[in-house]
Amino acid sequence: MADADHFQKKVWEIAGAPKSLEPLIPQPMDDKRRRELDALGYVGSGRRIVHADMSGPDPKDRAAVLAILERAGGEMNHGRWRDAAVLLERALAEDASNPLVYKHLKFCYERLGDFDKMEQAGLRAMENGIETNEIVAKLAEIYVSHHDLPRAVDFMERAGKIDPSNLQNMENLATAYLQMGRGSDAERVLQSILVRSPRDATAHNLYGNLEIGRGRETDARRHFEQAVECDPGLAEPYLNLGLIAQNSGDARKAIACYRHFLNKADPDKYREFIPKVRTALASLGAKPGE
Repeated sequence: MADADHFQKKVWEIAGAPKSLEPLIPQPMDDKRRRELDALGYVGSGRRIVHADMSGPDPKDRAAVLAILERAGGEMNHGRWRDAAVLLERALAEDASNPLVYKHLKFCYERLGDFDKMEQAGLRAMENGIETNEIVAKLAEIYVSHHDLPRAVDFMERAGKIDPSNLQNMENLATAYLQMGRGSDAERVLQSILVRSPRDATAHNLYGNLEIGRGRETDARRHFEQAVECDPGLAEPYLNLGLIAQNSGDARKAIACYRHFLNKADPDKYREFIPKVRTALASLGAKPGE
């Protein structure tokens, strides 16, 4: 039989790591002027230090960087991530304050699976005054993978201040707070998510986990049911509803919820829990195919 401790312990594993970046690298823009502006750092720079005294880099000095970025873009479009990364590292040596170089480097390092270099590039970007939501949130993901949750939370919080509309980052932050036992902080973040997106199924599910930890089963059930209503394809709320039903002695509902969970669960993401759910079904007397 499951209890509140079980729910609290499983929150982070169930929620999973933050989603990876978009699957496709954008093609270099056809408009030459737009490419030049990108390369010169005038587009998509995020939070940067502005020099009112015109003491920043002279755009004319970035012509070499533009040429390198053109070549790197060609390599990226053909999936030659390592060759592109070498070129971009050269561009970085020429201009360490160019946001586009960091953006493309991040894509390359991610495709190569070189997260150490991705971390180094992200930190260097921030040292040079380039603090975009994309960079900071990615650093948070890296620290989650390193099991450095306090540092990950620090970067999630910074990313949230830069762009509070990034709900994926905010969901990750709420999940991390739950894992750390910071229920009031998790609640604050979840409330802010639901104000922006009342039908955010992941937020409702996390809120249900929070309420389970507080011993508020009725409130937890309401959030899990709302999660199912908002996104019937989300697996975890069915698992949670099944656990609640099993704890309350409602075997029929528990079996139904567990069946829904098994039908929807990603085998890799939920590999720790799928065997346990099958064991629970057997203990409840569920028949194959019931």
